[in-house]
Amino acid sequence: MTCILEEQISYPMILTIGIFDIITHSLATLSSFIYGPSNGLGTLQYVGISFFTVGILTELISELQRKRFKNNPVNKGKVYSGGLFSLARHINYGGFTLWRTGLVLTSGNYWLAALLFSLHTWDFTTRAIPCMTDYCSKKYGEDWKKFENDVPYTLFPYIY
Repeated sequence: MTCILEEQISYPMILTIGIFDIITHSLATLSSFIYGPSNGLGTLQYVGISFFTVGILTELISELQRKRFKNNPVNKGKVYSGGLFSLARHINYGGFTLWRTGLVLTSGNYWLAALLFSLHTWDFTTRAIPCMTDYCSKKYGEDWKKFENDVPYTLFPYIY
């Protein structure tokens, strides 16, 4: 098993993430029985597979790029602004949002996918990204400000 995250996650956070995942995956599974085509893949499934593929690869590749950078002792205390992170400061969150939305789209339920996309985007833009920005501003100072100026997009390249 590959481990990218090298920080501990608290038990309450594990429980929160687990419950959220159980609910969203259960809704997607239930809606696939209700809305999914019975005679093969439809347009929503192909769009969902595309979103899932682009999203999961974006999240995985960006995290691996950052991990490789952080593992080099020469880069200790430096902001990683290369690879996919040169396109959006929190591109890993954007990738996560896309693959989770794509997963639900494969169920054939566009309204649930739109709801989940909105929920993730809202959570990242109102909670996670401001929290991470505050943390990084304190940790990296002027280097973080330069990164913000150099990379104007927050979540999705050329969009937001």
